[in-house]
Amino acid sequence: MEGGPRIFAVITEEAQKVGGGLPIFYVDSSEEKERVAMYISRITGGVIHDVGNGTYIVVIHQ
Repeated sequence: MEGGPRIFAVITEEAQKVGGGLPIFYVDSSEEKERVAMYISRITGGVIHDVGNGTYIVVIHQ
C-alpha cells in the first residue's frame, strides 16, 4: 500500500494498551492528549483519529 495512509504517531492515556514501533506519546489527561495530538497533526499535516480507550492516532493521508 505504497503511497497510502500511514500512522505517524500514537497519543495515549493508556500506556499498558499500546505498543509497537511507532512514536508513542504517553499523556496524563485527555486535555494533554488533545493538545499533543493537535500539535503533531499541525506539524506533520496529519489527521487525528480517536480509536477509543484513551488513544488517538495521527495519520498522514497521501
